[in-house]
Amino acid sequence: MDSLLAAEDVEPTGIGELVRAAIALRDGRADAGLEHLHRAREADYGILRAQVRLILADTYTALGRYAEAAAHYDSLSSTYGMHYLDYGLYGPLRPIAHRRAADAYLASADTSKAIEHLAAFSDLWKNADPDPQHLVAESRQRLAELMARAR
Repeated sequence: MDSLLAAEDVEPTGIGELVRAAIALRDGRADAGLEHLHRAREADYGILRAQVRLILADTYTALGRYAEAAAHYDSLSSTYGMHYLDYGLYGPLRPIAHRRAADAYLASADTSKAIEHLAAFSDLWKNADPDPQHLVAESRQRLAELMARAR
C-alpha cells in the first residue's frame, strides 16, 4: 500500500487510501474505512469520484446509515459526468447503484424509492449477459412483491 501512496506523487488521487478503505470495509471495519475515504477525498482535491462514492455508500450501508448510503447511490445512478474521469465508470456502476439504492431505501422504509430503483435496475440489465440474469429475475420478483404490498 505504501508504494501506491508513494506513486501518487505524479497525480495524487487518493488511490492508496481508497484501497485501504475497501480492505477495511471487506474486513468489517467500516469506521476505519470511512476515515480512509475521507483521506482519499482530501488527497484528490476534494473530488468525490464515482468509485469513491460507491465504496462510501457501501460503507454507510455497513454502518447502518441508510439515508446517507441512499444519497450516494442516488448520485451514482442519476448523475453523469460529475467528473470527466468518471465517464467510463458510469455505465457499469449505474445499475449496481440502482440495485444497492433499492436495498438502502428498503432499510429506510421508503418503499416507493426502492420500487423506482429496482425498476431502473431491471430495465438497465434486461439484456445483460446470462451470468447476472439471476439478479434481474430476483429484482423483478422483489419489485412485484413491493408493488403488490403498496396497493
